[in-house]
Amino acid sequence: MEEIGNKTTLLDLNYASLWSVSTHEVYPGHFLHFEHLRQVKSRLRKSTLCAPTSFIEGWAHYAEQMILDEGFEHGNAEIRLGQLAEALTRLARTIVGIRLHTEDLSVEQGVRFFKEEAYLEEGTARQEAERGTFDPSYVLYALGKQMMLKLRRDAEETSRSAPNNQGFSLQRFHDDVLAHGSVPFWLHRALMGRDEPVIE
Repeated sequence: MEEIGNKTTLLDLNYASLWSVSTHEVYPGHFLHFEHLRQVKSRLRKSTLCAPTSFIEGWAHYAEQMILDEGFEHGNAEIRLGQLAEALTRLARTIVGIRLHTEDLSVEQGVRFFKEEAYLEEGTARQEAERGTFDPSYVLYALGKQMMLKLRRDAEETSRSAPNNQGFSLQRFHDDVLAHGSVPFWLHRALMGRDEPVIE
């Protein structure tokens, strides 16, 4: 059974998903985020001890889609499909995680959900469903990404209606967000467009 589990897991870890995983874990995902943390002066805002997982994982998951939307490997349907497959798995985690803990779904039903709705192989589907029983951050990847996308949309809207009408700069937005440190989304929102810090 172990050999079969490993073989089916490898089917889900393929070239198409490799770019998404690399983007999430390295650049511009976690590695870039943690590199920016080194420049944050506030110990509270640079600490990852109590940092919100919704931002940490939300940023990295957002980065997976953002780099493709901004032109990386433009037109490469295989890499886009890998990104969408990873996003689908994160959405399935949110549904399965909530339903597991509201006693609306068993682990076996979770395995079936991952197989049927996220198109995962048996071994990976089982790992994902079992992870949902003990990992509280499990549901926060997709939610954090949605919160990041909302923050970006709101920043775009604000920049369009600003009196100086500088226009929206995606690089400036990302630099600002990462300069805030590992803080909750409500604090990112409060810090957007301010020159002075809200908290130290």
